[in-house]
Amino acid sequence: MTSLRGWHAALLVMACSTLTASPALALPPRLSEPGGLGVGLGIGALSYGVSGKYYLEQGRAIQANFGPYFIDERVRYGDIWALGADYIFEIATLSSTRKIDLIWALGPGLAAGVSGKGAWIIDVNACAGAVFQFHELPLDFALEYRPGIRFKTRGLYNSASRVAPSFTSLGIQLRYYIR
Repeated sequence: MTSLRGWHAALLVMACSTLTASPALALPPRLSEPGGLGVGLGIGALSYGVSGKYYLEQGRAIQANFGPYFIDERVRYGDIWALGADYIFEIATLSSTRKIDLIWALGPGLAAGVSGKGAWIIDVNACAGAVFQFHELPLDFALEYRPGIRFKTRGLYNSASRVAPSFTSLGIQLRYYIR
């Protein structure tokens, strides 16, 4: 009879342990929580280089890029360095699992660039994209379409106009979340 009581006690301990929270089974934290900060590499409206994203509140973030803007007319206009920022609204979660979310995002953007030879460019755009958030790694990867209007130095892009529509701008971001 004593061995039967020991077996019951062991069964009771195992049942209770499965009901308690286990860190191994807990969901990883969401990257899009307020205060979430991701840093990495990316291509924004005008810049190719450093990328960052900071969540102000759930589903609302500011992302920014800083780096060079590559043009064919470097000899004539010099190296252009640009800074861009977008205010991102994460509109809807298209797909979600325990480890990864696919999110549809949209927001306005503004970028500016200048060269040592006096060339300048300003981009006013919309940023529409798909964001893959890998919660366990913690990484996000975004693919973006950025239609907009560019204001620029005359002659840039072999155009006498100071205003040019931009319907072919794409972006890509890869960021690691440190918080």
